[in-house]
Amino acid sequence: MPLDEFKSLLSALLKEHERLWGENAILRYVIESVTRLDGTKGIPDLQAKLDELLASPRIQEIVRRKFEPLYLKLQQVQMESELLELLRQLPPTTGKIQ
Repeated sequence: MPLDEFKSLLSALLKEHERLWGENAILRYVIESVTRLDGTKGIPDLQAKLDELLASPRIQEIVRRKFEPLYLKLQQVQMESELLELLRQLPPTTGKIQ
């Protein structure tokens, strides 16, 4: 993967992370501000419930499947980078067979 393509991918990931962080903050605010039938606000122990759901093997599999293409792309970039580093360590050729 060319460096420009990698930079573009990294920039897109950062922008998406920023957008999702904002969305998450808004959703938490909405959840915490909704009045329940008993007059209390929000969902008691929300973070504990979220942690429990995120630890679920089914949820982890769904999330992993969603992001697997990105992991594969990053792995490809790492292999290409390691290959380039190995090539840089080779002595330059003179064009003659020795």
